[in-house]
Formats: sequence, structure tokens, C-alpha cells
Amino acid sequence: MQERPIVFPDAPCAAFAKPDTGLLREYLATVMTTFREAPLRPATAFAPIGDTADLIFSRLCCREYCYLSKSRSGTYRPLVVPWIRQAEARREPIPFNFDIGGGYHAGIDPDHLELTFEVGIGELLMLRQIQRFHADVTAFYPPGVRFQLVIDNLCALLVNDVPLEQTSRYCEALRALIRQVGLEDRISLYVESEQMDSVSIATMQAEAMQELKNGRCLTVTPHQHANVQRFLGRTCDVYEAYQRMARYHKVTMISDNWVRSQLPGIRMAQRASDGVVAFRSFP
Repeated sequence: MQERPIVFPDAPCAAFAKPDTGLLREYLATVMTTFREAPLRPATAFAPIGDTADLIFSRLCCREYCYLSKSRSGTYRPLVVPWIRQAEARREPIPFNFDIGGGYHAGIDPDHLELTFEVGIGELLMLRQIQRFHADVTAFYPPGVRFQLVIDNLCALLVNDVPLEQTSRYCEALRALIRQVGLEDRISLYVESEQMDSVSIATMQAEAMQELKNGRCLTVTPHQHANVQRFLGRTCDVYEAYQRMARYHKVTMISDNWVRSQLPGIRMAQRASDGVVAFRSFP
């Protein structure tokens, strides 16, 4: 099937090289209406402090935005509610920091592992999800939310040799998409290579190499091996996969500590982990 861009009415940003099918056109046109619709009427008064925090946390943990069960998502309450209450006290948007990767897309086809750096439907759906969550929150908390999308492209460079030039172009394209759908007032990018100082970068590089020298040869499962190859963008042997995994462990630990020290707010990712709350990129 020949592929050509699909252009949505009144949406200059939304041109994607996808198969020309009527069903896909209809779905994506529906997605774009989210950004053209008038926002919901915000609350005209604030709820008592504490009540709003409970409402927002409950909404964050619903199926539309979180894949965890109610009991599992409840364990993240101590990480979330204090930030909501602090924002309430200041009458400010609630700060969320959403980790979205290294500034590229890994391959999903084992026969075609090439990395891609294009902004497409995944990013569009993510922005729509944030827009919908913001609208939900403003229904009872007028300032709403503010998201920073965290891109750890230095990790991508040091772990998988992904050039900063390519991830930087991805970031600029994503910023353009955010502007074009009118969300620059509540969504911004925090790009690691733009924020980390040279001393921190040098430390990250040195400790990554030291990890390889001191590391013990661990068993690499077939699943781990395949996952390393996906993010590397090419095939590699088991020993290289082990080296990449060892480097990833050290680099991501340094990167995570840096981001936490620089970005106040609620840390989020598509997959929950210790200290990181789950947030779906699409319903």
C-alpha cells in the first residue's frame, strides 16, 4: 500500500506518514477535535484544602489514566498528595514530571531494529491524554496541572550511543507539536542534555565506564538481550548486551538523582516503579 501524509483540517501539525485508510483518517480526525474543543468551564471556587487533593488523586488513579489496581495505586498516595496540597496552598498548577524516554523510538519488529526520531501519533495521543487530565482537574481546581516531559537523551547517548543531534531534533519537533496544538502554557520539555552541567555529565561518563570494569558477568536472559537490541537499534552479542545493561544501571541511577534534585513535583512514567507514579499515554 502506498503511503502518503494524512492532513487534518485546521491542524497544520498533524501530518503523519500512515496507510491511507478511511478508518484511520476518521480516528485521527476525532483525536484532533480534543485540541479544538472549548475547554470545560473551570470551577469558580476552590474546594477546602484536602478535599481537592483526594479528588485529584482519585482521578489520577482511575482506569483512564492508570493501569494499576486501586490498592496498588493507593501505595503512591504519600508521593502525590503532598505536592497537590502544596500547589493548593499557593494556588498554582499541580506539577507533574513525566518521563517519556531518550528522545527516540525503539524498534518493535525484531527484523527491523532501526531507531526512529520522528514525532507521530504516540506523541499526539500523549498530549491529548494530558489535555484531558487537565480538563478533569480544572473542573474542581481552577489552576489545573502543569506537565514537564522529561527526556533523558544523555542516557540514550551514554548507554546506546544515540547521537544528541538526532534526539535534539526530536525534541524540537515535539516542542513544535506542543505549540501547534496550543498546549505550551501547560506542557514543556525538560531535556537532559540542555540542563545537566559539564561536571555532572563527566561524572556520569566516568562512573558508567567504571561500572563496566568492575562489573561481574551476569546471566542475560533472551528477553533482556532482545530488549537491549531494540533500544540499541541493531543486533549485538550477549556479552555486549551485558555491557549495555551494566552501563544502563549506573547511568540511569545518576540521571534519576539529577532530575529529582532539579525538578520538584510528582514523578511519572508509563510504567510505575519505586517513587514513580504510572500515567497512561493513551486511554
